Amino acid sequence: MEHYCLLSSGVTLGTYVPAVMLEKQMTSKGLKVDTYVLETYFQQGAQGKLIELKKQIHQSFAFAKMAQKVSSDIKSSYDETKLQQLFETWQAFDTIHLIVFSGFWISIIDEFVGAYSHQVEIDVQVIHMDASYSASWKLHKQLSPDYQHNWLFNLEAMEVTHSIGIPQEIIPFTERKSEVLIHGGGWGIGTYQNTLQSSIADHYHLNMVAYEPSDMLSNVSISYFQQQPGWNAWNRDEHGNHTFPPMIVKSPGSEPTVEYEFNGCSPIYRIVQLSQAIISKPGGATIMDSLHSATPLIYLENYGKYETDNAELWRSLGLGMSFPEWKASGFDPGLLEQMHHNLTEVKSNTQEVIDLLTQVVI
Repeated sequence: MEHYCLLSSGVTLGTYVPAVMLEKQMTSKGLKVDTYVLETYFQQGAQGKLIELKKQIHQSFAFAKMAQKVSSDIKSSYDETKLQQLFETWQAFDTIHLIVFSGFWISIIDEFVGAYSHQVEIDVQVIHMDASYSASWKLHKQLSPDYQHNWLFNLEAMEVTHSIGIPQEIIPFTERKSEVLIHGGGWGIGTYQNTLQSSIADHYHLNMVAYEPSDMLSNVSISYFQQQPGWNAWNRDEHGNHTFPPMIVKSPGSEPTVEYEFNGCSPIYRIVQLSQAIISKPGGATIMDSLHSATPLIYLENYGKYETDNAELWRSLGLGMSFPEWKASGFDPGLLEQMHHNLTEVKSNTQEVIDLLTQVVI
């Protein structure tokens, strides 16, 4: 019996949402697959501390950058009983494919391989969601030579080669309204709120992701999208599945509504594909959204060197530009339209990750 395991993390949504997307795609192909979220195997107290850390990081970008610099292996947070139960589940398969989105899984994988490789055929495929080594991988650059690295885009090679399929067509730029989406990634990190101090609202309608009720400004005509309070990536729904984060939608003059999914995608993706630009820090999942939807990225201050590299790749390929550069142009929509066409061309030449994985492991 053969099984695929997508190993993600709820630390941000940058590995979680792509893993859920890939699970849907692989399931539709008839493959036996499940998504596992690292924090599921934390001690309960460690999960609570993570929720508190999330609040602190959202409230202070300076604190967020400091916390990233001192990040280390989190093995002490694990619940050993939960890990043993996980290993018992995995060792029941004849062949298991571990598709790894977060480097924080490596110590667990190494332990499993060491204990069970004599009785289970184990294939490990690493998926890099950034153009260089991200924070979770910086501790694990020297992996077992048996683990296969897969780069979706790579600054060193200056190329975009693979993507994780989204079942939506690209909306032509001329059919989009003068709207932009502003956010700070899955945890609301960065300088995205500072963009409101510019004159951008004079040129575009603003759709902004809010992370706490206090983020919503009542005196500005902005459409807000807030992750539903209480939802966590490591909790499954009543059917035992991991879900996209539900979004509370609050538009000017309308009552709030809740959206759970958009035609097989995260609900916020509907706004991504209708926008003329994404304004955000250049995280891996954000540039993936940019690619899928052919929506240019106007990037803000980075959160770590790997995001600097993401931004540099997008800038070099003509797929994005910095917020100060775009502001200096008077928020020129013509620049966005050209980047949209560049993204459409690059997207047409990418291969699907599922094809890459099945070529390797089937």
